[in-house]
Amino acid sequence: MGPRGITAATAESAAHVPAYPQQGPLDPVGAGDAVLAALGCALASGASVADAALLGMLAASITVQQLGTTGTADPQSVRARFSDYARAFPALVEA
Repeated sequence: MGPRGITAATAESAAHVPAYPQQGPLDPVGAGDAVLAALGCALASGASVADAALLGMLAASITVQQLGTTGTADPQSVRARFSDYARAFPALVEA
């Protein structure tokens, strides 16, 4: 869904998470892989669909900023992005 965020669903539940606001040049190479890896790991670890979607979106929002390469999202970057996201969307994120 790109700039509209991510919607994830299982047979039991669904969730939509708005995208992290981005500006400047972006490179989508690797964003889908980042989403699937983060979302899959989160679900396998017992996270809710909403939390897994959020993690996937955060990982992708980092990878698209890495131009000319398949991006990666390390844990420190994801934590920092989560803090920024929580400030932008406080009603969507539990403290």
